[in-house]
Amino acid sequence: MLVRVGEFVKKDGQPRLMRFLKISDMSEDQKNKIGLTPDKETKKKKLAEGSEMVYDVDAKDFRIFNWTSVTNEVTQQELDIEV
Repeated sequence: MLVRVGEFVKKDGQPRLMRFLKISDMSEDQKNKIGLTPDKETKKKKLAEGSEMVYDVDAKDFRIFNWTSVTNEVTQQELDIEV
C-alpha cells in the first residue's frame, strides 16, 4: 500500500509525525476492513480547509492530517501492511 509520511503542527503547537493512508488511495474492500462507513465519509466533508481525514497506520485509527501546517515534505513509500 502507498503509505505517506509527514509532519505537521497540531492546534496545540506540538509537532506530529504521522504515517498514513489517504482515503482516496484505498479500495472499497480496504475501506470496509478499517470500518469506514458512509457516515464517517460524510464527516470528512465538514473539516476545516486544509485538513483531511486519513488512516493512521500506527494508531490503526482515523486521524486528521493538517496540510496547512506541514513542516517538511510529505513523502510516500510502498509498504506491505495489513489494514
